[in-house]
Amino acid sequence: MVIFFGLDHNCGHKVTGSVPPISGFSSTIRGMPATGGTPRLRTAKYGRSYDQALFSHLIMRLFLSQKKLSFILSVTISLVLILPIAFEIDIPFIHSIELKTRDLRFRERGPVSPGENILIVAIDDKSIKAIGRWPWPRSVFAQLIAELYEAGARVIGFDLLFTEAETNSEKIQLQDLIGSHTQLGLLDGNAASQAFFDEMVDAVDAADNDRLLSSVMEETGHVVSAMAFVSSSNKPNPFPAYLEQNAYESFKKTSLLSKFSPVSFQEALLSVSIIANASSQIGFVNFIPDPDGVIRKGILALEHGGALFAPLSVRVAQRYF
Repeated sequence: MVIFFGLDHNCGHKVTGSVPPISGFSSTIRGMPATGGTPRLRTAKYGRSYDQALFSHLIMRLFLSQKKLSFILSVTISLVLILPIAFEIDIPFIHSIELKTRDLRFRERGPVSPGENILIVAIDDKSIKAIGRWPWPRSVFAQLIAELYEAGARVIGFDLLFTEAETNSEKIQLQDLIGSHTQLGLLDGNAASQAFFDEMVDAVDAADNDRLLSSVMEETGHVVSAMAFVSSSNKPNPFPAYLEQNAYESFKKTSLLSKFSPVSFQEALLSVSIIANASSQIGFVNFIPDPDGVIRKGILALEHGGALFAPLSVRVAQRYF
């Protein structure tokens, strides 16, 4: 539909021109004074005035322009939100929005039960009140492992580090007695003295809770121990053989590591060797918080000494299945 529109002569403009013949509409401008004035365009079919047609046209153009603007804004916002994620572009503002909306989604979902085949044995106020002040003797953990194993536990993940040998006052006193007994020469040809000496040695072994814990771990064969990686300015120290055996086999000191960019650490904190060696596997317990300080996810691999290592959770699941 082609219409010639003019402005009112009161605005200082004259209306000139003509309307081409259009099917279904008259091609005359009616109601125009001889001296000029506001034209009145009427259609033969609908009888709409010029002002009505002009108003409808303007409204339609405004409506279409708003729809176009909304469409452009929608596409722009979508691109701003999607492109950084698709191309892994780190924009702090967008990343912060994503983290907050993720929190909302998890709160909306609510807590999820881990299932009946998972049991968390917590060290809390109730257990400390029942067993005694922390730290507990490692004989307590040995007894715990034995009872869990007898109850049918297929795998036990130990989220604790024993980085130093246990200080046992009873063991120290017995060792002092053995030293004094030897210095006094009480073992020279005296059967009774030798028997007493052997009993003291056996008592020292029984009081060695590190040895007791490691022996129980070896007997069950289902204990996964923890380790922790820490940053250090020193060069990575060669790790022991039992730690190397716990690296991801596919990435163990191979060129495949260069295809990834894992977080690297120079030092690993491990339990004392007698306990670490008795572990079926070892996994790290590190977490890396998001920029706002909240921990929302776990880490599947960390690099140390040219090898990739798995978290405690992965090693426990691997041992279970």
